[in-house]
Amino acid sequence: MNAQQQKSGILVLGGKGQVGHEVVQYLLDKTSHMIVVASRSATPADFPKRDGIQRVSTKHIDVMDEPSLHSHCKQYSLVISCVGPSGIIGDRVAKACKTSGTAFIDAGGYDPVFQGLKKDEKRVPSSVPLIINVGLLPGLSGLFPKYVLEQSYDVSAIDEIEMQYVGRDAWSFNSAWDIINSLGGFGIDRGFAYFENNILLKAPFRQAKSAVNFPALDTPANTMLVYSEEALELVKECDIHNLRTYGTNIGPRAMKVCILAKLLGLYKFRFTNNFAARLLEKASRKDLESLSPFYGIQVTLLKGKEIQSNAQLTLTNTYQATGKTIGIAARCVLEGKCTKAGVLMLHQAIASSTFLSYLEEENIAEWSIEQNVKKHIIEEKIA
Repeated sequence: MNAQQQKSGILVLGGKGQVGHEVVQYLLDKTSHMIVVASRSATPADFPKRDGIQRVSTKHIDVMDEPSLHSHCKQYSLVISCVGPSGIIGDRVAKACKTSGTAFIDAGGYDPVFQGLKKDEKRVPSSVPLIINVGLLPGLSGLFPKYVLEQSYDVSAIDEIEMQYVGRDAWSFNSAWDIINSLGGFGIDRGFAYFENNILLKAPFRQAKSAVNFPALDTPANTMLVYSEEALELVKECDIHNLRTYGTNIGPRAMKVCILAKLLGLYKFRFTNNFAARLLEKASRKDLESLSPFYGIQVTLLKGKEIQSNAQLTLTNTYQATGKTIGIAARCVLEGKCTKAGVLMLHQAIASSTFLSYLEEENIAEWSIEQNVKKHIIEEKIA
């Protein structure tokens, strides 16, 4: 019996947090695997038995302890990381899984981790899937646009995509830290970036603004150009030469903190990132005293500035939805629906139609696609 055959069960790092708890609940409901919940605390996990069997056990694992991390990762069929902030954890769990030949799903990861792992992949190919950026943004934010493209009558005719991402919740410190860090491109500040004729360009502040309407919101959400490695990967895969990606935190206080952090460059240093994350955490909680959580994606496919398709996906419980997104990705890996090895984003790892059929079962998201919306013309936003 080889080492791969001896592997069994699922290890969920950070399984006691908001997202990790949702992941474990989903896997208990949808799979029959034994699950180990790991955290820095050794207190027992509070999960009920299934069919009279306690399938969840608890371990103390410090992901910053590299030898211990490697020792644990090699024991399991699948490792899921829900620990953060992703900007601090980096690629240490992914590399431990690659070395031990264990399939891996990362709730965060983000651009630098993905880029670093892809570079390393050219030198030493992975034997298992290492799926990075599996959440709402990035994650579902790349998979849903791919689904919209696959539903298009003629993808080859599409020459531009516009994506709008908006979100609102009472962010945890780890989430807030990564949001602030993302404002500076995770160490590579590309400003208000957009992709035109296969060239990455930068817009001035006054020309980086947009707005999007979602039926669940009372007023249009004002958004700003953001750089998205995930979106850029998708358009290059589909041979589409123009991309504009907009995003915002739509809680009014949270939005102000993000704009301030962007303009003042608070993402540049660890201590200022920490400071801004605390502000964002506090502001977002204040926002949620009078508002409800919300997450929305709008995808617009264009040909010569004429809209061909317009699609929206919305949901109202971001932490639950993030957990289920990760859980669905794990389920697909365990069921053999991810047949690729190597470093992958969610939209590259799993068929979008399969993923969304599983998401539909959960009744937590709604989406619609309007085809051939030729009466609307998008105006040039950037001179």
